[in-house]
Amino acid sequence: MKAGSLPWLLRFELKSMRFSLPKIGYLFLAIMIILPALIEGLWPAPQLAALPAQTTPLMLVYGTLVLFYACVINLGASLVGAQESLAARHDFDLLLASPARGRAILGARLIGVFVRAQGLQAMIGFFLLLWLLADGQLRWLIGYLVLTAVGFAMTGLAVMLFLLLSLSLGPVGGARVAGIVGKTLIVSSGVIGSQIALLVLHPSLTEILAKFAIIGAKGGLSWQGLTLAPARGLFGAPGPAMLVGLLGLALFALPARLMAGPFRTVLTESANLGQGTRRRSSTRIFTFRTALFLAILRKEWRCLRRDRMTWQRVISSILMMIPALLFHNGPLTPHFYALRAALAAIWLPGNIIGIVMERVGVTDEQKLVLAIAPHAPRTLAAQKYGAALMITLALVVPPVACALALFPLYAGAAVIGMVSNCTLQTLAVPKLAAFGRFLGFAPDHAGPRLIIFIFQTLMSGLVAGLVYVWISSR
Repeated sequence: MKAGSLPWLLRFELKSMRFSLPKIGYLFLAIMIILPALIEGLWPAPQLAALPAQTTPLMLVYGTLVLFYACVINLGASLVGAQESLAARHDFDLLLASPARGRAILGARLIGVFVRAQGLQAMIGFFLLLWLLADGQLRWLIGYLVLTAVGFAMTGLAVMLFLLLSLSLGPVGGARVAGIVGKTLIVSSGVIGSQIALLVLHPSLTEILAKFAIIGAKGGLSWQGLTLAPARGLFGAPGPAMLVGLLGLALFALPARLMAGPFRTVLTESANLGQGTRRRSSTRIFTFRTALFLAILRKEWRCLRRDRMTWQRVISSILMMIPALLFHNGPLTPHFYALRAALAAIWLPGNIIGIVMERVGVTDEQKLVLAIAPHAPRTLAAQKYGAALMITLALVVPPVACALALFPLYAGAAVIGMVSNCTLQTLAVPKLAAFGRFLGFAPDHAGPRLIIFIFQTLMSGLVAGLVYVWISSR
């Protein structure tokens, strides 16, 4: 089996998941996630839609499970994103040699992934809030606000507690925990994501959310709509909704307080890396100053100017969200344009800042890995892109399967974009050197990366254009 081939990557990922969790814990997790599908089979969606707006024990259980699923998929995505660049053995050897650097890199990447995920969810949530408010559905609006607050609090608490755990375990232990837990959660929760998505009660909202889930190509996006499914049964009156809302705010304050110290530590240590200095840990490390954060941005901006692949990620993600910003189901009023401008203002900064923080320390790591082991880059790239492929498939397959049953043409366009990007990143990118030699470029020339960057950007734009044309024609 050739190293770097697709079977080798799949075997590598499966071996890394072999000892993912104790069997009893994994079984319990699977049972908890499968329960909503069992409820759907026992109580079909049309019967749910005909229920009166009141709390029932079954809807209470279903609402709890939906929140649990939301936390699972978001936590899994955050953990795997933090672990993705630390999966190779050479990364572990490197981090062992510099624990402070390892903590800074791991923490900053985890925060970056979380910021990106929550930024995307905030955009979808803002859109749904305005949509429900304009439609006069006050009860749904209250239920959505409460469930979203609780879901954000639970997800935030889990991620912040994991960050504390990873910082206490050190870079190697934290990275291993991230990979083990993250992969297990994503694989388990992704199996029945499409089953749960079909339980959304509002027909027009189901259509909108399916489109958003495919455009974003992230399974975690759909949970904003999933929280709306049990809202009608859980919160028939404002009293319980306000009570649970206060509980959600209290839960949100706890992880924010726990996160203050580690977040300042990550910022300070990362800024010290950018300044090329090593400082002893002291009380000053817990004093947040704007200059430290700006030092990180300056360091990463210097790397970004030379990293076309990172710019490709930003541009492609923006292009893929164009249909969402242009989507309309009514007259083009000033309110329509104001709403789209607000969506862009919420989503774009969070996405770009998250990408920047995800890649903290990547350039320094690559230089050191080259110095330690000249043969490492190929293995390193193969393992990283193998992990990225598995993550992409786990997150994309459920919403694609859901939309395929509702919108075949739309899902087909999304599949074309997904397959092209996975193929390029899995096959072409790890073999950039051979690709460059074939085209006549020098070994260290940026030409091959630029060609792949242009092709992927054009492909993303093509898919976005197809999607927009199809939406406009409906």
